[in-house]
Amino acid sequence: MNLKGPELGVHWQSRAWGSFTVEADAHVGLQTYNSVPSGRLDSVLNVDTRWRALRASTAQPQWQYGLALHIHANFLRGTTSLGFGGYDRLSTQVWLPIRWRSDNPQPWTVDAGWLLWGEHVSRLSQANTRLQDVTNQQRKGAYLQLTKEIHTDMGEILPYARWTWVDDSDVHWVSLVGVERGTYEPRNNRLQVGLKWRIR
Repeated sequence: MNLKGPELGVHWQSRAWGSFTVEADAHVGLQTYNSVPSGRLDSVLNVDTRWRALRASTAQPQWQYGLALHIHANFLRGTTSLGFGGYDRLSTQVWLPIRWRSDNPQPWTVDAGWLLWGEHVSRLSQANTRLQDVTNQQRKGAYLQLTKEIHTDMGEILPYARWTWVDDSDVHWVSLVGVERGTYEPRNNRLQVGLKWRIR
């Protein structure tokens, strides 16, 4: 499957806890779903939230590390161009994030993370009441994000690019229309290119 389209989001950050930084991102998008066997579905609602708690290194303050929670939902309701019914997909993931920020007036920031635990839920019963919902565990994944901070008279402009990879999940055996079948969430890659505008 392939999902492509624009997103609009907000970013919140607080540095009120000394060496700790707390951040949150929320993105909403209407995207186009395409799959060779299933067809096309337009205006798919996607909601993506990320929460991070980072602590600055005492010896090297350019480095931060911590814990992150990512929640992503695809609301694939409707009927595709080939007549297949859609269903909601929900991923909940815990990550180990690391950040490096260059020490100059218009810095580069590099964010990276390793997946600690993930769970993916496919609500197949929404497409067909004879099908069971499927829950899979995700154990391997990583992300990398590059951000450049540019100061202007209207605030900071921050172009960024983010790549995320999550490997195949475990195999979960369920009864699909009376037949025992092993189901899994396949490996997925996600590329996001965007622009943040920070107003102080």
